[in-house]
This record gives sequence, C-alpha cells and structure tokens, in this order.
Amino acid sequence: MYPQDILGYSPSLWVLVVTLILCGPLQYSLLKKITAPPWRLGAYYILLISAGIVGGKLMSLSTRDWQLYEPLIREVNSGWRYAGVLAAFILTMPLIQRWILPGVSLGRLADIMALSVALGVAVFRAHCFLLGCCTGHQWEHGLAYARGSNVWWNQYNAGLIDYSAAQSLPVIPLHLLFMAASLTTFGILLRLYRKGLPAGHLTLWFLLIHEGTKAGLELLRPFQINLFSVSAIAAIGAAIMLCYLHNSKANWYNTPFGTD
Repeated sequence: MYPQDILGYSPSLWVLVVTLILCGPLQYSLLKKITAPPWRLGAYYILLISAGIVGGKLMSLSTRDWQLYEPLIREVNSGWRYAGVLAAFILTMPLIQRWILPGVSLGRLADIMALSVALGVAVFRAHCFLLGCCTGHQWEHGLAYARGSNVWWNQYNAGLIDYSAAQSLPVIPLHLLFMAASLTTFGILLRLYRKGLPAGHLTLWFLLIHEGTKAGLELLRPFQINLFSVSAIAAIGAAIMLCYLHNSKANWYNTPFGTD
C-alpha cells in the first residue's frame, strides 16, 4: 500500500484525472438543460470549485491546530477535508450564483452539484485509499499501510510506532466506507432525478442521505467535532426542510428540474 507514484506521477494526479473524466460527461449532460452563456457557466464553476478547495484546506488545518504537515509534500498530496469543501459550497454558492448566473434557479444549480459531488467524492476516495488518509480507529482486521503513508506518519507522531517501522498498525479502511456511502447516494439521487423532482429537492436528499451517513461514519475515527458537526447540521437541516415541504406540499422555487 501507499504507492509513491504511478508511471512517474503522483497518485493524486491520476485520481483527479479519472474523477474529471467520469464526472465531466455528467456535468455536461445536466448543464445542457440550463440556458446561459457558456462563459458564465464556466466562471461559476471555477469560482465555486476554488472556494471548495480553500474551504477544504482551511478545515483540514483547523483540525490540526493550523500546523502544516511534515514533510511538506504531504500538505500538497493530502490535507483536504470534504466537510470544509461542503461548507464552502453552501456558503458561497448563493453569492456566486447571484453574481454570475442571476437568471438561473439556485435550486437547479445545487442539484447539478449534488449529483456531481456524490459521484466525484466516491471516485476521489481512491486518493485516500492510495495515500492512507481518512482511516479509522486501529483494528486488528484492518489495513496496514507502508512507511511514509499518512496513517504511518500520524501513528509515528503519536508515538504508536517507531521510525524504523516498515508499516503502520492496521486500521479501519474508513475511506472505503465513505466511498460506498457516496456511490450509494449517487445511485439514489439518479433514481430521484428521473422522477422529475422540483429544483432543490435533490440537493436536500443528498444532504440528508450523504451527510447523515458521513456523520455516523465519523464516529469510526478519532472524534473531531468540526468534521462531525458540518455533516450532522447539514443532514438535520435537510430533514427539517424536506418535512416542511412534504407537509405543506410546497416546492422549493416551484421549478421542476430541467424546465425553465
């Protein structure tokens, strides 16, 4: 485990390329339903993804008292927290949409992002698997990672293994459970999408299923309140909103996905 490189390139680069290849056609097919200049759509996603990258890095730094990873190459290859990406999306999407795509339903844009995030996160979890990050508690039946992996460094810094140790202590492969949760969520969202739900509803289901599951899985590793709380609050908020919409028979923006 923990490949240093694949054909001379970092595993992170390969996983990113595969993620873009798989998510690109999905994004394109959904964006075709939106009437807006291509440059505006491009600018919207560049700004949104940039915000997500910053949010993911800040959340990661906050969980380790704002200390950079050593060696610094670990900071480049890892050190990103999905909870920070999600929080950045939730906070900045309305602002960016209002500035770049004021004539497009925010609910519809959020639904497109929900589908893409569910698939993209599932694929990108391969990055965690290869590098040995986002693992769970120690478990005798789990995976052991080679010297130099993220989990190896974490255990060394915690005094659990010696510097001469060839591999880490076995841990729960939490990244694979996260991957399974994201893939399951993507499959459910596809079924809901085909039912023609009003704009915004798909996003609420994503937050309820994906973030609710992730909040539960967070308990399988050393507890970090900020990672747990982002997912838990998002899931609870989505559940409340879905109950309200169901009971009031209201539709968020009252716009079926795929129609103007």
